Amino acid sequence: MEVIAVIILVELAVMLLLPQWMPLAGPGLVAVLDPVLLCLFASPLLVWRFRAMQQRYLIDGKLTLELRASELVAQEALRASEALRNTIMECAIVSVTDSKGVIIEVNDAFCQISGYSREELVGNTHRMINSKVHGPEFWETMWRTISSGRPWRGDVCNRARNGSQYWMDSLVAPHLGADGTVEKYVSIRFDVTQRHEAEEEVRSSRRILQSVLDAATTSGIVATNPQGIVTIFNRGAELLLGHDAEDVLFLGTPALWHKAEEVDGRGEELTALTGRTIRGFDVFTWQAKEGASETRRWTMRHKDGHEFPAQLGVTSILDQNGRVVGYLGIFQDISKEIEIQAQLDAARANAELAAQAKSLFLATMSHELRTPMNGVLGMTDMLLEELEDPRLRRRTEVIRSSSRSLLDLIDGILDASKLEAGKLELEEIEFSLPLLLEELEMTLEIRARERSIGLFSNLGDGVPASLRGDPGRLRQILTNLAGNAIKFTSKGGVSIDVQLKERREGALVLRFEVRDTGTGIPADKIGRLFQVYSQVDAAVSREYGGTGLGLSICRQLAELMGGEIGVESVLGKGSCFWFELPFREVALNASTLQDGPEEQPRFASQRILVAEDNPINRLVALSMLGKLGLEAKTAGNGEEALELLGQETFDLVLMDMHMPVLDGLKATRMIRESILFASLPVVALTASTDEEERRQCLGAGMDAVLVKPLSLELLGQALKRHLP
Repeated sequence: MEVIAVIILVELAVMLLLPQWMPLAGPGLVAVLDPVLLCLFASPLLVWRFRAMQQRYLIDGKLTLELRASELVAQEALRASEALRNTIMECAIVSVTDSKGVIIEVNDAFCQISGYSREELVGNTHRMINSKVHGPEFWETMWRTISSGRPWRGDVCNRARNGSQYWMDSLVAPHLGADGTVEKYVSIRFDVTQRHEAEEEVRSSRRILQSVLDAATTSGIVATNPQGIVTIFNRGAELLLGHDAEDVLFLGTPALWHKAEEVDGRGEELTALTGRTIRGFDVFTWQAKEGASETRRWTMRHKDGHEFPAQLGVTSILDQNGRVVGYLGIFQDISKEIEIQAQLDAARANAELAAQAKSLFLATMSHELRTPMNGVLGMTDMLLEELEDPRLRRRTEVIRSSSRSLLDLIDGILDASKLEAGKLELEEIEFSLPLLLEELEMTLEIRARERSIGLFSNLGDGVPASLRGDPGRLRQILTNLAGNAIKFTSKGGVSIDVQLKERREGALVLRFEVRDTGTGIPADKIGRLFQVYSQVDAAVSREYGGTGLGLSICRQLAELMGGEIGVESVLGKGSCFWFELPFREVALNASTLQDGPEEQPRFASQRILVAEDNPINRLVALSMLGKLGLEAKTAGNGEEALELLGQETFDLVLMDMHMPVLDGLKATRMIRESILFASLPVVALTASTDEEERRQCLGAGMDAVLVKPLSLELLGQALKRHLP
């Protein structure tokens, strides 16, 4: 009985605890305990109770598992939503308003960019950051969209607390309640201020470009795509070509205003030049495609049919990667330029004709003046050698001095003309500087003696004796400066000093100074000294003579030789004219260093033929040749000279350049055509100092050129070199 009572109590306990225990055990454990309980408790009542409880629990357990799974999914979705919200709040600029637009929430980024605190923003509307950039229609459109339950997106310009403006790419989304009405609005924004600023810069650049294009009314500016379709056609192009931009843009090509035959011809030229076919639009762009540009003259056709010459330059338009995205052409109507150039060419041609006429006139005058001067000076020199009466010699020396002054004036005018025309040429030969100064002193000594003043020359330390340059032009400058110094000095003396200024890579620069103790020059007059035909004042010309041409020639010669010239002067004490010239130093040799002028040569048993049309010059030549011990015969023109050569034997011919019937050039060519006279020396006599005439003489076969007036010394040296 006790055992049965215990069993009954246990069953009752199990029956009471089983409903609370089974949910805790779980369906797996209940299934395991099922046979155990059946073994331990065979009571039908307990078994029935356990079976009922087991069945009920299995059903409830399945539902519990499904509920737990749903809860887990919901919790995961909530976590993901929260993470997304946090990301948006961190990366975007967010605000939330109620249905009336009152702000109920903002994130930190909103506060930071607006400059307002959260407390200041919440409870207000977005009007506090309104920049006034957008008009009423803008806001009306936005509110109409979001109040209908649809999202709105656009760029909005806001104003920060400090007054600055910033742009937002804004998305405003309405949040609907269960009944479908808008409960609140969520705005998600991103700062696009930099993008707007960049776009504004682009727009500004485009406005400036368009202004430039519109302002360039005298230049046509046309851009095309790579295929040649016009993409830009400015106001200047409209005016020059007659086409309206709207009729050409994205429709036309440059073929509208170019002559087809001209384009085809250029294409053939380029095809032959490059070895590849170039035609059509490529004719304009072939160089631009290779990164170069081409500027060329074209004939363009106006819409009304008239044609005009244009200068067109074409370049390529590149993108940021260096790829060609189009071509730019700029052109101008050059009709006026061509007309002006034609006028300039005509004026230049007339000026050249005038210059040639002037040169011809001067050359003719030189010949006509030098020819009689040759007779005057030649006869004067011979007369001085024969006269013993001091009174007669003095008068004859005056004649010779005046004649040389006149000759210097003629030479000065001719040199000025050559310098003006750019035809004066320099020579570069070796010469002795000490010998040049010695000869210069001898030439000027008479003038200095006449004014009872001294004349000295000095070579400084380091100045080489042998140089390479143009001794004739150097002598001309020194003669002019020293001659002026003597002319304006009445007491004291004149000195010529030469100093070495510098050496540089095979060359040296010498400084020449011509000092005098004469009248000096007023400071305000110095600037006029080296101008053409300019003197200190008119009284100078009346008292001392001269044309004011010499110093101008000295300046031009110094500059032509690569140097410079100047003057320093004190009124009443004297002046120092200086110039600096570059030379090349050469080794000493016997031909350039001599102890003075050569002695007059003497000849014997040699015959000279003188072809000269002027009887006085024939007489001078015969007298000089006689003094040299030579026999001579004369001819009045080239034809007579050829006849005498065929009849008699001569060792040398002195041939005047300008003679009637047959001139010296033609006569010399005929002499050289004969085998008999191929080696006969022919020396030209000319009154011209023009280098071109010298070349003509040598080109005709002459061996040397002597310029009139002749001197016995120069004639003797020439004969010594060329007589066999």
